[in-house]
Amino acid sequence: MKKRCLFLLGFFLTVFASGCAVTLPFHKSESTSVSSSEDLSANDESNVEFIPGGTQPPSDTPLGNASEENGLENASTDDLVKYDSIYDSPFVSLDFTNNGNSLTRNGYPWVSAPGTQKFGNLCFSDGETLYIQCFLSDNPDDGFRWFWVCFDNCHKNSSTFLPEETDNQLFTHANGYTLYTDDGYEYALEPCKELPCSEGGSTQTSDIKDEPYLSSQDLQVPVPDFLTDEQKLLYLRAYKMMLIRIGTYAIDDTQYFPCDRPDTTRTYTDTISVDGYEYTPALNHYRQWDSFYSTLRSIFTESFLDSDYLSSDGVTYFRPIEGNVYYISTERGFDPGYNQDSTLMDFSLQEDTADRIVIQVTATYAIDESSNQAFRQAVLDGLISNTKNYSITLVQSDDGWRFSQFDVPY
Repeated sequence: MKKRCLFLLGFFLTVFASGCAVTLPFHKSESTSVSSSEDLSANDESNVEFIPGGTQPPSDTPLGNASEENGLENASTDDLVKYDSIYDSPFVSLDFTNNGNSLTRNGYPWVSAPGTQKFGNLCFSDGETLYIQCFLSDNPDDGFRWFWVCFDNCHKNSSTFLPEETDNQLFTHANGYTLYTDDGYEYALEPCKELPCSEGGSTQTSDIKDEPYLSSQDLQVPVPDFLTDEQKLLYLRAYKMMLIRIGTYAIDDTQYFPCDRPDTTRTYTDTISVDGYEYTPALNHYRQWDSFYSTLRSIFTESFLDSDYLSSDGVTYFRPIEGNVYYISTERGFDPGYNQDSTLMDFSLQEDTADRIVIQVTATYAIDESSNQAFRQAVLDGLISNTKNYSITLVQSDDGWRFSQFDVPY
């Protein structure tokens, strides 16, 4: 499995580098692409190519079509085809959102770049998989990696980087499923369609740190600016998984956690009674307990999960039954004052040591026309406050940073 993952990662890096490395991140214009010899300078010692500064192309440059050498009539699921712009792909309609941080597919949020990284234009595709260049920051001089994601259902939410050896490698062409640079480097990939799908709906090569799926809207959530990039991403992941605050049903809602391969062998009426409570089966992305719990443990401490997430006040809301996720169905809804676009978030650092970070959070809900009318009136009448205060705590564990305390303004 490891060999397959590396093979696929290698393929993606090769394909993406050939198209994306030649343009600055998150721009639509094909006309900005140039050859590697024009746009990159090689490091002879390491045989790694880096993108120099250069002038950023205008964002309103007209969109182009696929290059002649890779005409659409040549695009098939049997070979990789290089595209100088994601907009040239004939397989699906792709678009940049959030300043290059994420891609939409056919008008819907699809996949996000990790942390503050940015997608570029250059990509390879065979109709099954997209291999795209991913810049490490807004500055192309910082280099890039190759990132892949599959178009088919079972791989839809998976995303993986190719091995480090492909970092900053500018792949300019492909032959079958092998990517090549102009200086002779080559990387062989395994077609995505030949990789097995997990029952949970994602590739077995998916990194747990890519969970949960973060849409372009999720990436707009305010984060404490004094955290590291790694900690900021962890915060966004925790924020998304805390959607159970609006109701336990949210963990199985495809609006928040997309899934194109639901469990069709069961229905929500196939409940199981345990300790006097009726448990509903999860049927979508997090229907398998191992996948669900592994995601949670990569974000939160075990004690937090046991006392505040999976269970609360002596009631177990989520439990594994025969390896599947079952939950007591609850529904509260969002806080009447909450609006992601208008709620102001203030973060104050209360404690900062090598193994513990405590943050005081103050959420201020708007009481203008953007807010809920009943909520606004209650605030104006002095019945309730339009602010909410709480603390979140990060602790350093053997596996990295985890939240031992977390809350959300909604």
